[in-house]
Amino acid sequence: MFIGGSFRQENQNVEENVEEATYQGQIAACNSHIGFIEYIKEKFQMNSVSVYIGTYTTKYDEELLKIYEKYIVKHKIHPYKIGYSNIFNESMKDIEDKETYDFIFHIRIDLFLRTPFYEIVNVNWPTIHFISICWCKSNNVDGHPRINDMMLFIPKKYYGYIQNIYMGHDVWKDLIINTDLTYDDMDTMVNTYHDSDSAKDYNPYYYIVNRHVETHWYSDNEWFDKKVGYSYKG
Repeated sequence: MFIGGSFRQENQNVEENVEEATYQGQIAACNSHIGFIEYIKEKFQMNSVSVYIGTYTTKYDEELLKIYEKYIVKHKIHPYKIGYSNIFNESMKDIEDKETYDFIFHIRIDLFLRTPFYEIVNVNWPTIHFISICWCKSNNVDGHPRINDMMLFIPKKYYGYIQNIYMGHDVWKDLIINTDLTYDDMDTMVNTYHDSDSAKDYNPYYYIVNRHVETHWYSDNEWFDKKVGYSYKG
């Protein structure tokens, strides 16, 4: 599932989301999604891959959907902004036959997926996986990991847990407090720290299009271990 605002301007708080200047960046992001899909489909010998699109309307709706036409099974283009977390929850509700899928992978639609990302993904992960833990402001929320909320891998057995959650940095904590899940049910795709916003910190796995792309990695001397919290390399 590719969700969130598309063709966004650089400022993450800006209300107007469509400019002609954002076109090339968003199209590049969409094409990187197709490259990722085709890579993992071949690598894991997957019989089929289905794509769901949840975004806001722009003058480029038809062009955006055409890129995914080989894989798309459903889409919802909202006429007004409802917020990223609401789009996340709407997408989960909108797939009525989700039990037929082995996993659901939410990825924000304005991410350009770098090639190293292709290599770290394992479609056979048995637990909920976030891309990484954030370092910006803090790496924890009340003692629980502060997650990077740009993507979320959900195996079938966890679908019932991912309903009406607030998709933000607190998800790990919220699932621990509000459900019977434990730390054994959640993990990260990589054990290095990366801020969710690639304009603030270098990210080797993706960048948000139509924003500044930071080239300095501010947490390159730290790694994450969910059993002990954060640790330093060397």
